[in-house]
Amino acid sequence: MEDFDAGFNSLNVSFPSSSRNWTGLTTLNFRENRFTGDNPTFLPEFKQLSDLHLGGNYFGGQIPRSTIGELQNLLYELNLSANELIGEIPPEIGKLKLLQSQDISLNNLTGN
Repeated sequence: MEDFDAGFNSLNVSFPSSSRNWTGLTTLNFRENRFTGDNPTFLPEFKQLSDLHLGGNYFGGQIPRSTIGELQNLLYELNLSANELIGEIPPEIGKLKLLQSQDISLNNLTGN
């Protein structure tokens, strides 16, 4: 499986731990659900991931610097918008040189 799209489903559980086994994914879309908790820290295990959509959920806490820093293969989009993220925007986001689009709006982030 290369693409997994469960967007716009109003899922209201924690991020599925079984998704750890989907390491061959290129696209992961869980946008516009009701996921809670911190952003999943195991995302760097998805070495082929080029598109990541987690916007429109209730993820909280800070954007994990180590997680973002290891997502170097993201080519298309990183969407963490409309969550409950707080704290500084990690400088590692700026190091995603191949990324065409990123959206971290509608959170409580500081920095530039």
